[in-house]
Amino acid sequence: VRDARGYTALHIVCEGGWRLGLRTLLLAGAPVDATTAGGDTPVHVAAAAGHVALLQELTQMRLAGEVALPLALPNARGKTAMDVAASLEAKRALKPRTDFGGAGSGVR
Repeated sequence: VRDARGYTALHIVCEGGWRLGLRTLLLAGAPVDATTAGGDTPVHVAAAAGHVALLQELTQMRLAGEVALPLALPNARGKTAMDVAASLEAKRALKPRTDFGGAGSGVR
């Protein structure tokens, strides 16, 4: 089920920054790689909205093996979630938590 923008329930949760809804939908099997007509995944939506806590939750779930995130998947404009991230903090939240965004992380 999608809204007029092509958003799934997961896109809407990511747009609103609702962590509990995110976890609930993902654990119920919501497709994290669902795309809108513009090619945006829920991760693109969360990154563009700057929902750092939500992006951190997604990253933790990815590192725990609970979900596979389509971080390298470009949208119709050729932009990945990292490209559309609204802030430095959002970009850091998408990075693997090995260097915490320090020197050499590629996050600027």
